Amino acid sequence: MAQSVPAYPPRLIDRLPLFILALALVALFHRLLLGEAFYWGLPSLQFYPWREYAFDLLRQGQLPLWNPYNGAGAPLLANYQSALLYPFHWPGLILPLASWMSITAVLHLFIAGWGLWAFTGRLGVHTLGRGLSTLSFALTAYLVARLGTYPTITAAAWLPWTLWAALGLLQHGRLRDIGWLGVLTGLQLLAGHAQTTWYSLLLTGAFAAWWTFTHRPIQWRRFAFVMVGMTLGGLIAAAQLLPTAELLRASQRSTGVDFDFAMNFSYAPARAFNLIMPDFFGTPADGSYLTKEKGAYFEDAVYVGLIPLISALAGVVAWLYRTLRRREQPD
Repeated sequence: MAQSVPAYPPRLIDRLPLFILALALVALFHRLLLGEAFYWGLPSLQFYPWREYAFDLLRQGQLPLWNPYNGAGAPLLANYQSALLYPFHWPGLILPLASWMSITAVLHLFIAGWGLWAFTGRLGVHTLGRGLSTLSFALTAYLVARLGTYPTITAAAWLPWTLWAALGLLQHGRLRDIGWLGVLTGLQLLAGHAQTTWYSLLLTGAFAAWWTFTHRPIQWRRFAFVMVGMTLGGLIAAAQLLPTAELLRASQRSTGVDFDFAMNFSYAPARAFNLIMPDFFGTPADGSYLTKEKGAYFEDAVYVGLIPLISALAGVVAWLYRTLRRREQPD
């Protein structure tokens, strides 16, 4: 009589996508993890010099409020993308800053995947679906192509976590879930990229509203708790948001911008072909990239993989089909 093979512990199987993601990140970015750093463009012109100067002031016991080396002088702490109050940046006070910034960027790819693994688990998605979601989000071209644009990565990494916290609050209505949502929203607000954070919070709010209206009985109180949690996040990040708001009122954008400026870097419809082929318009790696004026490869990178894309479309079609069938059934 053959002896049955013992099954793996369920928790180990569930966490397999996280181990695969960690190995993939080490394989892809081992040079960054071993001490090399991004230097081209924004890292060397903005993010590194801002943070290095701010940390120098802090080591001297001064608050980094002003940057005299930026043009004729400019606010430093109030500069939202400097993200000086973001906790994951603080080790740069004592560690080699350039290397730590690169390591932090890779770390946030893992945080992003881990967050989607947690969120899809709370949704009740099967392990295979959780794994596809984890890997496709953490390794999507949108994040990987922007790896040197640090605030975008750090802000986007917290989107699945705010969804996770909001869903837990809607499902259970526990006070601790309000705290989780507040902390995670606060981290995203401190991460340094206003557009990504704004879109993420809109998505979290829209998801909470959709969940509330599609589940019976409607839990208005829990939906209100989601709003309370997100407001708490704003209070946690107030030390960054208030100076930034003051700076914004004095900026050239305080009264709005013209249409051409607002549409700069807007996503051209033809770039949707990047969803099915990442190098449809070429790649800057060999100089073949075709772009519109003032465009950039990382601005148009949206490839998530064909399997996740087809799976997502199939899920939407199946949901619409079930919804229509339910409506057609007599009461």
